[in-house]
Amino acid sequence: MNNGYLKPIGSDVTFTKLTVYHTKEFTIRAFKKQLRGRLGFDINTDALKIYQLAFIHGSSNLQDRKGHPLNFERLEFLGDAIINMIVIEVIYKRYRSASIQEVSELKSQLNTRNNLNQIGKKMKLLELIQTGESAPKFGVDIHGNLLESLIGAVFIDQGFQKSKECYLNLLEKYSSIPLVLN
Repeated sequence: MNNGYLKPIGSDVTFTKLTVYHTKEFTIRAFKKQLRGRLGFDINTDALKIYQLAFIHGSSNLQDRKGHPLNFERLEFLGDAIINMIVIEVIYKRYRSASIQEVSELKSQLNTRNNLNQIGKKMKLLELIQTGESAPKFGVDIHGNLLESLIGAVFIDQGFQKSKECYLNLLEKYSSIPLVLN
């Protein structure tokens, strides 16, 4: 379905290599290996472009052939919604007798910006970012933004269930907040 707003990333976008944070250049194979190491699973080659997009900062000023900006912001927005859905679903299912206040408290503990930033930083996602000629000074939230963007890419590539498994594994592995979801 093409309603004029949702356009798939496809033939109008071409990546042959990524110049990453002006310190490294990754081949497609190396990029996939980096993601596999961080996510713990292989990504679909057909969906590689969406994962590349998950790390393109707005300062890169990249555009598709129609002039639309190519950066991680839309995937970040999607990933934020997916993470909220994951956390809410798990809390809802595992804490059936919890009041709405308790559910809200659990959600806010697990889904803080600090927690997302901590996970993204421990995953070293900033090492994969692609920026413009002069790399901007990033705020601390860049780590969480990249994590949200990556979860958005996993969702596009492999769906909600894989996104959920991925995020819960990342929470368990990298979060300092005790995993109350088990």
